[in-house]
Amino acid sequence: MSCYHIPRLEKPDAINWQCIPPAPISHYLWQENGFCPLAAGRLAWLPQGLAVYLCSDEKEPRCTFQNWQDPVYQDSCLEFFINFTPLKTACYFNFEINAAGTMLAQYGEAGTQRPALKLEGWADKLSIRAGISADGWHVCFMLPWELVRHYQEDFQPEPGRVAVGNFYKCGDHTPLPHYGCWNRIELQRPNFHRPEFFAPLVFES
Repeated sequence: MSCYHIPRLEKPDAINWQCIPPAPISHYLWQENGFCPLAAGRLAWLPQGLAVYLCSDEKEPRCTFQNWQDPVYQDSCLEFFINFTPLKTACYFNFEINAAGTMLAQYGEAGTQRPALKLEGWADKLSIRAGISADGWHVCFMLPWELVRHYQEDFQPEPGRVAVGNFYKCGDHTPLPHYGCWNRIELQRPNFHRPEFFAPLVFES
């Protein structure tokens, strides 16, 4: 099983993502077209929240959806799922974002009827940014502790805290559909909503 150690930082404007260790999204499953773009996730925790950075070297990403909670997994998509209090609940967050910075976000237990987050109310605090270049594309956002505690009220960020989660790269309706993950999923069909395959995310001091 994978394990990611989340460094602690004091100021968001001091983040140099190239100096943050990556969680490589290197397990590509369930397709035979040979398309396995390099992708990774990076995390850092700060006094105000969890900073998330996702990137891929995918060229010319499919980018059609523009509205909150659109099905961006049909586009070129990077995703981050996390449960901050796995010893107390089976509920988790999923954040799915295309190259335009359009986000689909939900919170609940695994299943088809997961409640959507009211993203409009959190838009400013999420600080979503996205960019496309000749080398690929990336997205980053800030997950404020206020939002986390709205759903998982017992969570307190502190050194030694262990959350669980996974990072994903997908594109259901891209010219070359693909499904990649950081911690390997042992299933016969595509399904990212399987928290039994989440791996530890450790908050460092």
